[in-house]
Amino acid sequence: MKVIANPVREMDTANPWEARTKDIIAVGRLVPQKGFDTLIRAFAASAASAQGWQLRIFGDGHERSTLAALIEELNLTDEVTLCGITQDPSIALNNAKMFILPSRYEGFPNALLEGMAMACACIATDCNSGPSDIIQHQKNGLLTPVDDAHALAAAIDNLASDDALARQFANAAIDSRTRFSTTAIMAQWDALLLQTSPNNQTKTSHRK
Repeated sequence: MKVIANPVREMDTANPWEARTKDIIAVGRLVPQKGFDTLIRAFAASAASAQGWQLRIFGDGHERSTLAALIEELNLTDEVTLCGITQDPSIALNNAKMFILPSRYEGFPNALLEGMAMACACIATDCNSGPSDIIQHQKNGLLTPVDDAHALAAAIDNLASDDALARQFANAAIDSRTRFSTTAIMAQWDALLLQTSPNNQTKTSHRK
């Protein structure tokens, strides 16, 4: 079996680190799969809000009222915003320092890929597939266990309190524009199609 990643779409030029705000961005449908309840609990357990960080979650879904109630229960109404649907999350990503993908499971998360391409310092859960194909732990981002609010809070604190480390991860993350460019991904498809074409298989059989 051959696995080929999705390409990252064309993105605007990433803003310099110094121009970014203390925003943490998350993007996805407001459904249990995406783990936003764990993210909100992790943010509450971290020291980020006391340091001036804001959590902004983009997307909509049937869990919106449940998540809104959780935000109120944890006294985070001034720090956590359910921003609704956006046509272009890259605008928010380009102004933020951090992106988090707290999913319980994924296929290949384009939202994480775009967060990295926009040079955010990224954290993602190490679910069965997807994030570990994009993030190299401690090199261009952080991976945390699935559904572990304490570990996610520690990761948030790690980046929120160490601007140099967050910047280092962000600078490394932007390489995803090259690794997952349309050119690079289509080259993998070309190679696979050539390898599996009937003509190529006939030539291979003759050589044997």
